[in-house]
Amino acid sequence: MQITRSLRRVVLGLVLAVPMVGCGPKKIPAAAADQVVHEIRSRKLPRALQARFQIRVESNGQSGSTKGAIITHVPDQFRLEILTPLGTPMLSVASNGTAVHAWSQQLNTFFRGDDALAVLSELTGGAVTMSDVLQLLTGGLPLPDAPVLETTAREEGVWLVLAGPSDVRVRALVSPKKRLVRRVEIGRAATAESAEMVDLVAVFDVSDHMRIDGALYPEEMTIDIPPLGWTLELTFHTWDELGQIPAVFEMPVPPGANVADLEQTLRKAA
Repeated sequence: MQITRSLRRVVLGLVLAVPMVGCGPKKIPAAAADQVVHEIRSRKLPRALQARFQIRVESNGQSGSTKGAIITHVPDQFRLEILTPLGTPMLSVASNGTAVHAWSQQLNTFFRGDDALAVLSELTGGAVTMSDVLQLLTGGLPLPDAPVLETTAREEGVWLVLAGPSDVRVRALVSPKKRLVRRVEIGRAATAESAEMVDLVAVFDVSDHMRIDGALYPEEMTIDIPPLGWTLELTFHTWDELGQIPAVFEMPVPPGANVADLEQTLRKAA
């Protein structure tokens, strides 16, 4: 008798969600793990989203918090606005997918990043692309073509190890029943065959989600970037789908602004 697709998905969810009893972690069948990853990667993400959030930044023993907003346009464009406590612009960051620039109104300085990949390399060691970052911020998995290298079931969920290019590894904790990504660790492995990371470059930890129009988005997220010593704590207040895509992803140099190199600025901050 042929089993329907819906029944297969229910059975798969039950198999992966059952708490493991015994003396240690249990390996998950490769086909089942691949299916979970496929369904997370296949989620329908709106072409353009806008989110408002509270952000707290910790770096080198100093910390501060303020408000902000972000507009995303898949696969790799975004506009980020960080506001002062009074609601006036403090820092704007925009990427058209190729370049990424930042404009500090308080410093009257335009930070030019003509090569978005080079800028990301300073942040994450070249482990992820701009489209990967947008996936992570909206609750998805990075490296869409990376195969599943290893899977382990524990009480907190299923841990997946994805094998990216150049020995990049992504270790992700997912809730298989709800298809939620709860934690993503990004780093590099010692060898092409190894699943263990020896160089951690970023951690995205999602502690809570909110439901918007039937879809789940991050509500509480912590981002750690060990190479820079940064910790970002984000509390998202809203996620809204935009029917019309705004033209906000290009950022020209403001008249009279000082110009600095964004890549070099990030390198000095490390």
